Amino acid sequence: MLYVTLLGAGSFVLVSLAVGLRLLRLAQRTRQLPELAMGAAFFLNGGLGYLLSVASGLIADHAELLQGASSLLGAIGCAGLALFNWKVFRPDATGRALFAVICVGLTAGFFGRLATVGFTPGEFGGFFPWVGLLTRTSVFAWASCEAVVNLRMSRRRMALGLTTPDTVNRFFWWSVGATAATGIFLHAIARITMGLSLGPTEPGSAIPIAVGGLVAAGAIWRAFRVTGQGEAAQATA
Repeated sequence: MLYVTLLGAGSFVLVSLAVGLRLLRLAQRTRQLPELAMGAAFFLNGGLGYLLSVASGLIADHAELLQGASSLLGAIGCAGLALFNWKVFRPDATGRALFAVICVGLTAGFFGRLATVGFTPGEFGGFFPWVGLLTRTSVFAWASCEAVVNLRMSRRRMALGLTTPDTVNRFFWWSVGATAATGIFLHAIARITMGLSLGPTEPGSAIPIAVGGLVAAGAIWRAFRVTGQGEAAQATA
């Protein structure tokens, strides 16, 4: 089962690192906030953060340090995704309020857990760990909802000749990727609630993570692939 987990998690990590780095390089050229925010989200959360989380379950000697670093990078990355959601999809008072609430939740979740129960892998309980987990889940759920809504809108625009099939296709794959990532979080919430292990060798944990990771990786790669001049970040702009 360990190899099954590594297959899904590894695919997600590699794609997140590649796409994140690509968008960060694009942001360096364009000086645009959406590319920077989404690049940071992929590189820090799905890439480095998830990699350290998996490593914390395999390297016992430094497990708590690895898990703590993973949580910090994940919180920063999720804040980047929330910023992208706000600026690109919901640039109004509602989006600003959602972003503010998410930032408070991510900050409280990390520092509250640091000050109380710590980051020992396999030990999850108390108020602050739940705040952090639920806040991260809400970020991806928000991204999924915005992607689905904009997919429907882009299809209507395409019928009127106001957008391109490539834009519609990118929205479709981003909706799939964001929904799959949300599913991974919901799976974790369900197992924790039932008192079940999230260990990489547990079949009930390994198989859903592998499937979700592979689906999310493939969809994210398709959504942010480079074509033409490489303006991949415009896929959901």
